[in-house]
Amino acid sequence: MPRDGEKSGLDSKRAQRMRAQGLSALREERYDEAVRLLKQALALEPDMPDTIIELVEALIEAARFEAAEKVARKSLRRDPASAALWHRLGYIYEVRDGALAAEPYYRRALYYDSDHRPSLNSLAAIHWRMGDRKRATQLVQRAAMVDPDDPETRSNLQAVFDYRPPSRQQVEFEREEEAAEDESHEAEVIDLALRRRRNG
Repeated sequence: MPRDGEKSGLDSKRAQRMRAQGLSALREERYDEAVRLLKQALALEPDMPDTIIELVEALIEAARFEAAEKVARKSLRRDPASAALWHRLGYIYEVRDGALAAEPYYRRALYYDSDHRPSLNSLAAIHWRMGDRKRATQLVQRAAMVDPDDPETRSNLQAVFDYRPPSRQQVEFEREEEAAEDESHEAEVIDLALRRRRNG
């Protein structure tokens, strides 16, 4: 019969083995299996912060957003300084409620880790979509200083530096096209109204 120390050592080894199997399932996109294995690993060894993050990731990939949020919030109540969990909460809110709902969570991640690259990239994307090119550029450049070889950061940098604001001619052309479409639509509405009057 194993003693307490031996039992906890065995549990720890089993937990690590289940975690490895869960990560393998996650990489192979077998999300439900990954969730089950990671939960079992945490039942044996609850104090594994990386495994908690991986469980949240598996739940997100399985589109089980409420469960992912619940696990993340429970973990953050014990240790609020996990930038990775704040970022994942931001991602959940971005998927469910839009970018503006996610922004505070990405900012919170940066509060705990000012170099958290995924949050820098996510905030840059939000600012880019909102038209704040200057702030987006600053965030992408910060992310590039953290990890210049990261594919997402490189892609964002390329987008920032390739961006060319539309010329005056392009803007005027687009306005003229919109006006022509409006006039065409207006003419169709008037024509339809006249036909109804004649027939009606």
